[in-house]
Amino acid sequence: RSLAIYRRARDRYNEALVLVHLGDVRAGAGAPDTARDAWAHAVGILDRLDPVAAAEVRAKLAQGPARSTR
Repeated sequence: RSLAIYRRARDRYNEALVLVHLGDVRAGAGAPDTARDAWAHAVGILDRLDPVAAAEVRAKLAQGPARSTR
């Protein structure tokens, strides 16, 4: 629901943050493919808005979902 709200508002930064959190939740739930999809989409947005945050999400992608959850 939050994702849809941010998309409608064209709030790309918060859309990306929601995608990162969704990826974390999906990774924790044992859905690595959908976790990677969410993180990859977030990186695409964050590359333009917050390169430091994009690098952090890239690290999650490089590690793989099993080791990226908190």
